[in-house]
Amino acid sequence: MKNIVIRLLILVVTGMTWTSFTLYAKDDDQKTANGTSIGFFLGQIQRDLHIGASVTSPAFLNGAMAVRANFALAYFEHIVRERTTWTPYHHGRIGIVGYSTIIAGAIRCYGEGGLILLFPSTEFSEKSVIPGGYGHFGFEFLMSDHARYFLEIGGTGTGATADRVPTKPLYSNGFVVAAGMRFSF
Repeated sequence: MKNIVIRLLILVVTGMTWTSFTLYAKDDDQKTANGTSIGFFLGQIQRDLHIGASVTSPAFLNGAMAVRANFALAYFEHIVRERTTWTPYHHGRIGIVGYSTIIAGAIRCYGEGGLILLFPSTEFSEKSVIPGGYGHFGFEFLMSDHARYFLEIGGTGTGATADRVPTKPLYSNGFVVAAGMRFSF
């Protein structure tokens, strides 16, 4: 009996979710949001501030997926001669984005994952390129026909260590949060 109730509950929740997605999506919003977009963001990977720009392909598979690439300037916080400093480095990411439909004409959820390449500074690392992976969930808030704010939360795994810094701390690993704007055309 308990198994039947759980299955019915899952069926009802799935049906309600599907209905809300299909009833509230507007075709015009969907078309604009699914076009090519450029954006900028401000965020944090582990303890490192990062500022960057992105380009997203037009959506494919009936608006369900896209490809996104971005490049960012990041700052690794560490100690040099008993003083805290921020040393800049770069990273680039390319990944696949999976979208929900637009809910109530104003919000779209998505998941994104892919490859990240770090280009560390020679001040704190002996390596010139460090590969890794990333993944996050995001929310886009449609503000106009062509502009939307977004918030993202997720994680990055690179195994990067600052091998030229005492104690060889990890950097650009772990928790990620970002916010920014995208403009579609």
